[in-house]
Amino acid sequence: MGRSRRWQWGLIATAVLGVSLLGVLFCELHWRRMLSRKEAELRAQGLPLSLEEYLEQRETLPPEANSALVFLELAQLLRETRPESREVAVGLATASPFGEKPSEHSRQLIRRCLDENAEALAIIRRGAELPRGVYPLGEYPGPDMYMPHLGLLRSAGELCAVKATERAAAGDGSAAAESLRNSRRLNASLQEPATLAEGVVRMAFVSGLFSALEDTLGLVEMPHEAVAMLQSELRAEREALSLADAARGEIGLCYHLFRHPEELAGIRGWPGGLAHAIRLVPSLRERNAIGYLEVFSRLVQVSQLPLRERWLAGSQFTEGWERTVVDSRNQLMLARQLLPSLARLIRSDVAAHVELQVAEAALAVEQWRLEHGRWPESLEELTPELLEAVPEDPFADGPIRYLHTDRGVVLYSLGPDGKDHGGRSRRELRQQFERLKDLGPDCGDIAFRLLAPEHRGARTRTLQEDLAGSRLTLNMLEDAGITRDELLELGLTEEDVRPLEAPDPPSEPPEWLREMIEAEMRDAAPR
Repeated sequence: MGRSRRWQWGLIATAVLGVSLLGVLFCELHWRRMLSRKEAELRAQGLPLSLEEYLEQRETLPPEANSALVFLELAQLLRETRPESREVAVGLATASPFGEKPSEHSRQLIRRCLDENAEALAIIRRGAELPRGVYPLGEYPGPDMYMPHLGLLRSAGELCAVKATERAAAGDGSAAAESLRNSRRLNASLQEPATLAEGVVRMAFVSGLFSALEDTLGLVEMPHEAVAMLQSELRAEREALSLADAARGEIGLCYHLFRHPEELAGIRGWPGGLAHAIRLVPSLRERNAIGYLEVFSRLVQVSQLPLRERWLAGSQFTEGWERTVVDSRNQLMLARQLLPSLARLIRSDVAAHVELQVAEAALAVEQWRLEHGRWPESLEELTPELLEAVPEDPFADGPIRYLHTDRGVVLYSLGPDGKDHGGRSRRELRQQFERLKDLGPDCGDIAFRLLAPEHRGARTRTLQEDLAGSRLTLNMLEDAGITRDELLELGLTEEDVRPLEAPDPPSEPPEWLREMIEAEMRDAAPR
C-alpha cells in the first residue's frame, strides 16, 4: 500500500515537472520568436544590431581629411600638461559680469596661461581647417568603450573661449570670432557620434559655445563678415546635431551584450547577481533585449520629429517607459541599466537645438544692426535675407521672444520649464548668486543678450574684483605658477590677498530671486 502511494506521488511529481519544463520551453520559444520579429523589424528600418552592421553604415574619412585624428593629438597633449594654468585662465576670463572687461592685470595673467598652452592652440587651429571628423572606435565596444577625447574636448573648448575673451577684451573682434569658430570645429569632430556619450558631450559643448559667443559679443563689436561666418558655423552645427545618429550607434555597440551576457560581469559597477541571472535565464535576457530595442527604436523616431513635437512626444515617451519598468516588477533590470535617463537626454537635445537657433537669430540681429545702425523692431524684419524664418519656441506655442532693453536687446526661449522669466537665464542667475540649490534644473530662459556698442566692455574691472568673482584660491593660483609675491607686485595688498586663502561664502540671493525660487518650489510641489 505504501509503495503504491509513493509510486503515485512520484508520477504526480514527474507530471508537474514535465508541465513546468514545457511551460519554460514555451515561454523561451515565445520570447525568442518575439525577439526575432523585433530584430527583423529594426533591420528593415536600417538600424544596426551589431558592431559589424554599425561599422558598415558608419562614415569613414581619409586620415588627411579627418579632424578627429588631429584632436586626438590634442587630447594626448592636454593629458600630459598640467591643467592648473587652464583652470586659472578660465576662472579669470569668466569672472566679469556680462559686458565688463577683465582688468589689464587679469589679461596679463590670462595671456601667460595661453602662452603655456600655445602648442594646444596651434593643434586646434590645424584641426579647425578640417571641417569634418569621425573618431576611431576603441578596442572595447559597449559601456567600457575607450574614448579618450571626450573628457578633454571640454578643456579644449574652454581654452578657445578664453582666447576669444582675451582677444575681445583687447578690441580684436576678428580674432575673437576665429577662436569661436575653432571651438565650433572642435565639436564638429564629433560628426558621427558612435555612442550616446559622444552625443551628450556634443550637446553640452553647444551650451558652452552659446555662452562664449554671448560673452564675447558683450565685449567687442565684430566685423560684419565675422558675424556672418559665425552664423554659418552655428547653422552647420544645428544641421549636424543629431540624437538619432547617437542612438543608432549606441544600439550597434551595446546590443551585443544581450548576445554575450558573460561580458557584463567584467563591467565596473554591474551587480554580479544580475549578470548571472541574465546568463542562466535566456527568456529574461530576451525580454530585456526586446525592451531595449523598443526603447531605442522609439528614441530614434522621436529624435527625428520637429522640435515642438519632439519635446511633447519625448515627455510622453519617457513617462511610458518608466511605467513599463515599474509594471515589469524588476524583470527589465538589464535594459534599465543600459539605458540613460531618457527625460534628461531629450531635454538636453531639444535645449541644444534651441540654443543654436536663438544664437543664430541673435547673430542675424547683430548683422542688421551693423547694416542699418539700429536694432530691428521685430525678428520678422530679418527674414528671409538674414534669417530663413523666425525660429519657433518648442517650449511654448509661438516664436522665440525678442525684447528691447535699456542696454540693448535680448532674444530668448522659455526653456524646459515653459515659464517666461523675462529673458533671465539660469546661467545669468548663477553668475550673480551661487545659492540656487532650491531652483529647479529647468528654471530660467534660454536667453541671448546683445548690448548696444557703447555698453560693450564699457567698464574695466580691477584685479581684486576679478579674483573675487573667479572664486580662485591662493593655492590654485600658486599651482599655476602665480605666487603671492607676484600678486603683490601687480598692485594687490596683503588685505587683498588674505581672502584668497579663505574665500568669502557666496552671497545670498536678493528678494526678487528668493520669490522666484519660492514660486518654483510651490509649482513643483505635489498637488
